[in-house]
Amino acid sequence: KTFEDWSFAGGGWDLALRNKEGQEQLLQGVDLGMAAVAPASAKRVVGSMKVEVQGDVAAFVADPLVKRGFQQAIAETVGVPASVVKVTLRATRRLSEWRRLAGAVTVDYEIALPAGKDAATVASAISAKSTTEMAVAVNAAVKAASGGASEYSITVTESSAPQIKDPEVVEKGSTDGACAAKASALLAVAAVGAMRAM
Repeated sequence: KTFEDWSFAGGGWDLALRNKEGQEQLLQGVDLGMAAVAPASAKRVVGSMKVEVQGDVAAFVADPLVKRGFQQAIAETVGVPASVVKVTLRATRRLSEWRRLAGAVTVDYEIALPAGKDAATVASAISAKSTTEMAVAVNAAVKAASGGASEYSITVTESSAPQIKDPEVVEKGSTDGACAAKASALLAVAAVGAMRAM
């Protein structure tokens, strides 16, 4: 049996093997993990909010449960999974001023829209929520994420108008080399295994 040809189709790579009688066998669906190098294709909704925190601001910014709470609150507001919401927290005062019992924090968020989710609808859902309503949602979500242990008191003082960003475009040449190299290596292994099994 000899390795004959391979091609990409339907989300996987097809491997064609041909024996000495010229009969062809197709090894289909070789998974190359192409999603890891695929161009980003989702629209994004991005924005920020400013919050006042009663508690240790440095600990607040570094707390992964706080970040998870913001992700959950934003996700529930717009009706998407929390996994597609990226959140970054940053204190707006110098490090020497952080360790106090109150402080200002900026929360930047980015929502990668799942298939079928309208960007304008998502942006409108955020805009429609008042700072008071968002503060209630965030406090509840942070409390839930911490298993009820959170003692932070969070006030949302400002929320920027969310912006819709078009899909990021990755130049084709920047991924072709990696894809081809990975394809060649994996298909060679698949070919050897298939020929031994015949």
